[in-house]
Formats: sequence, structure tokens, C-alpha cells
Amino acid sequence: MKKLSLLLLLTFISVSEITAQNEYIDYRSTTNALYWQNRKPFADYWQQDVHYTIKATLNDTTDIISGHEELTYWNNSPKDLYFVYFHLYNNAQTKDSYLADLYKNNNYHLKFNKYRNEGKGTEVVSIKNGNTELKTELDNT
Repeated sequence: MKKLSLLLLLTFISVSEITAQNEYIDYRSTTNALYWQNRKPFADYWQQDVHYTIKATLNDTTDIISGHEELTYWNNSPKDLYFVYFHLYNNAQTKDSYLADLYKNNNYHLKFNKYRNEGKGTEVVSIKNGNTELKTELDNT
């Protein structure tokens, strides 16, 4: 009986992984009655579309989460975008962050582990539009 349960669990995980990989394609489909483009409240209405694929692992020994995120963004607005902002909230918990400075100025002394003390948080390795590398600028978080 245990073998059958395990087999069913593995089958379920396999099916859900395939579903997640194609989820945004199905969501943006003209046959999806819930997709915003198929039910605009007025003709000039638009929304941006974003799809995330995140793969992460936790190292229990170092308490460090490592991962890779792929974000697909569709600009559905009638205008070109010249700036896109991403908030790296996790970086607020590092030694030289604006938040750490706020705590320090209010006489609250935070303790940082080695990783956070070195200013490490979320690191953006690259942002591309197709194969074109885009200019990035980091302002704390």
C-alpha cells in the first residue's frame, strides 16, 4: 500500500510541474474567460502581465537560500516603458540598508549573521530584453 501511495504522489508532482510550466500560456489564452484581455471593462483598458518561475533551495547548514528566477513581463500599455522597478525587499535586512540605518538612528541595534553583515541579500545577476542586456541600477532595496 505504501508503494502505491508513493507512486500516486510522484505522479501528482509530475503533473503539477507540467501544469506550472504552461500555466501562463493557458492563462493568456483567448479561450480563458478569466483573462483580463477577454473581459475588458472598456475598449482602452489594459493591464501588465507578469509570469514568474522560481527555483530555490535552502542550505540548512548555512541558512542560505539560493535560487534562480525567470520573470516574463508583457508590456500591454499603449506606451513604451523606459524604466521598470523591482523591489528587493530582502535587502532591507542587510547591514548597510536604509532600514538598518533607521534602526541605528533610533538606538535599536540589530545583529546580523555573517551573510547579512557582508551586505548580501538578493543579487540581480542580469536583466535582458530578449538577448539584449539592459542597464540596471541598484538603489538599496
